[in-house]
Amino acid sequence: MAVREQGMWLMLLLAMATTANAQSSSGDLDGTAPEELLIQVQAQNQARMEQARKLASTGEPLKLYVAAGLAPMSLDLKSGQLRAEPDAQVWLLEAIAKGSDAPLIAATAIRRCLDGGDCAVEAAARTLQADAGADAQLLLMRWGQQRGDQAGAEESKQRALNAPRYDDKLRVIIRLLDEATAGMVWPLVQPRQAAQWEQANNGWYAEHERVATLFSIALGMWQPELKAAFAICPDGASDIPRREQCRNLLMTMADSGSMLLAKAGLQRLARMGPTPEEARQLAERARELDWLLSQSTQFLNNNDPAQKASTVEPQVYMRWFGEVGEIAAMRRLLQQRGEPVLPPVSWEPPPIPPSH
Repeated sequence: MAVREQGMWLMLLLAMATTANAQSSSGDLDGTAPEELLIQVQAQNQARMEQARKLASTGEPLKLYVAAGLAPMSLDLKSGQLRAEPDAQVWLLEAIAKGSDAPLIAATAIRRCLDGGDCAVEAAARTLQADAGADAQLLLMRWGQQRGDQAGAEESKQRALNAPRYDDKLRVIIRLLDEATAGMVWPLVQPRQAAQWEQANNGWYAEHERVATLFSIALGMWQPELKAAFAICPDGASDIPRREQCRNLLMTMADSGSMLLAKAGLQRLARMGPTPEEARQLAERARELDWLLSQSTQFLNNNDPAQKASTVEPQVYMRWFGEVGEIAAMRRLLQQRGEPVLPPVSWEPPPIPPSH
């Protein structure tokens, strides 16, 4: 994906973080000394680690998986790089050992192997082989290629091309993180702004910080296999049978509940030689997604006191996201605000500023 497409999709998530600080764009950090800010960040990290330990203590695979993601990264002063907590690695390995029958954990196990980790992942591979989702099959294709199993890689590729769906794992990760942290005390990074913010906005400032943090964690845990999909369905493919199969794969992406996947599928389909009528339909579908993204961003990042009563709090939106997926959550948000879910006839997406 080009940086431009990624930037459009991330706009909504970034808006959530912006919401928490929008009341005082220039003065938030001015009133907090760096030493104080560091103490507050450490307090939040400690709370995250304590919650992660509680989750891990259950021994349940998915809770171990979430605990590994929730554990904060630490700065290695010698290398200047962020490193995972040692406990987080232990928890993830235990989750894989116990829970490779869960597709989310199985996919993580295969990716660790591809990234140079332990490749004793036969149980995980069996789980994904039984998964009809295109993303699972693309991951198995990569695994087969790395092992030199060309027959297995080709079989997985064909299954990906003919898959009935492209799963949205981000929705599941968001739901698990939300459930794992709901009700916990979330220390504020900038507590001086909390009271002022809460007077002008709906909800609790701490919840907004939690939402922004959880989305950031989830994005780091989610890998939708777009690079693999585009590798087998390149622009300008001339092989007619392959183009037809690629249309199926790209349509499953376009029908996904994820904004990133849907827009990626539509954009690649538009470059696969569609008929004029198909091109019109793809363009209209893309316009509908742009409308949802634009309007949802506006309403989630709205600090107008006059609309305080009708504001949908980000933690409510996050719960919708985990329940029904991103695009459906955006539609629900617009409906809650009494706004149309389809763009007016004359509406055009706002121009995208040039990337540098």
